This record gives sequence, C-alpha cells and structure tokens, in this order.
Amino acid sequence: MRDLFSNPKFYVVVILALVVVIALLVWNPFNHKPNYYAVYLTSGDIYFGQLSFFPSLKMHDAYLLRVDTQNQQNPYSLSSFSNAFWKPEGTLYFNRSMVLWIAPVASDSPVVQAITNPQSVPQQPSNIPAATSTAPATSGK
Repeated sequence: MRDLFSNPKFYVVVILALVVVIALLVWNPFNHKPNYYAVYLTSGDIYFGQLSFFPSLKMHDAYLLRVDTQNQQNPYSLSSFSNAFWKPEGTLYFNRSMVLWIAPVASDSPVVQAITNPQSVPQQPSNIPAATSTAPATSGK
C-alpha cells in the first residue's frame, strides 16, 4: 500500500479522475435543457435567449421585447432578432459595459413558451428595426 502512494502515476490518475468529474458537473450532459436568460442593456432593450458567458457574452436564438403603448390589450410582444429588416445572421454578441443586468428566465415563463412555440405568438412586421443604434453587433460565426 505504501508503494501505491509513492508512485507518481497514482497521483496523475487521481488528478485526471477529478478533472473528469468536475468537467461532467460543469457540462452536465444528462440534463441538457436550454437555459434562457434576459439581458437588459443601457439602451433600454431587453433580449431573451440562450446565453453563453465564456469566452464572450453571446446569445443564441435571441428575441427582443417590444413595447407598444398604443396597444392597450397587449402592449408587449417578442420579435425574433433574426427577423429584423436588415437580416442579421448568427450569434448576438454583447458589449459587457452596455449590460445593466442579466437574469435567468424560468422554463415555464410565458417568454420561454413563446420562444419554444413561436406559432402561439403573433408575428411582428419585419420592417421595424430590431433595436436602437446602441444594440450590440452580430456575427455569422
């Protein structure tokens, strides 16, 4: 038994096993449901979608919350970022200095239900800009 602890291979195996366990806990392939987040920017825009934090703050499947004060019955609507009149492609990258807050959205939220079941949401006209001039840049990566 004493020879086991004095062998450097033992420590290499233990370290590798710990790395694998930690990677599985972080990645968690057994419960891979998409997590949705709300991102509120200094411009006043609120985006909803699947957010990645590393290596940069980026959102997949992004939707913009729109407010129409003229519509008294339903003043809030979601507009897919990819449906903007200028046809953005790919992932939405955020400038961290423009983000005021980030919050996870519950899986039973009406926003997540509208994103996962778009047929249940009325479509917005595509000639309306998706965001103000301070919106983050996109990339087709």
